[in-house]
Amino acid sequence: MASTRTVRRRSPGSAIVSKLLQFLVLKDEAKTTSERLDALKKDLTKHVAEHGETDDKGHRNFVFPDPLAYGDKSYTGFQQQRRVTQSFDTEVAEKVLKDKDLWERATVVVREIDQNEVYVLNQEGLLTDDELDSMFAERETFAFRPISE
Repeated sequence: MASTRTVRRRSPGSAIVSKLLQFLVLKDEAKTTSERLDALKKDLTKHVAEHGETDDKGHRNFVFPDPLAYGDKSYTGFQQQRRVTQSFDTEVAEKVLKDKDLWERATVVVREIDQNEVYVLNQEGLLTDDELDSMFAERETFAFRPISE
């Protein structure tokens, strides 16, 4: 008696469905990994703030008693690196400049088109619809998004 064998052929869409499934799984894994990384970084930052030593540059360092080997590197500890940025305080600057009568010299007037007024000019018939349309460039983009119910 001859045996019969059933061969299942994948539908042409099954490969793409499989890729979407992989995408969804990896997206979930990436989210979970990102959340875990954030939590670990928060814990390590708290640890170095509480137990680390501040160096001459203001960095907080936590040094291991023995190096930690991972991959092709050896880690001796971790650091909360100090970074300093400057921001211009316009309120303070305005006060200082006005107090010293330097306000006019230190400021410039910048002309800006009022888009609302442009629409009003169109409504009043001073700009045609074609002229108004020519002022707005369109840019088309596409975003990948799985469709769910």
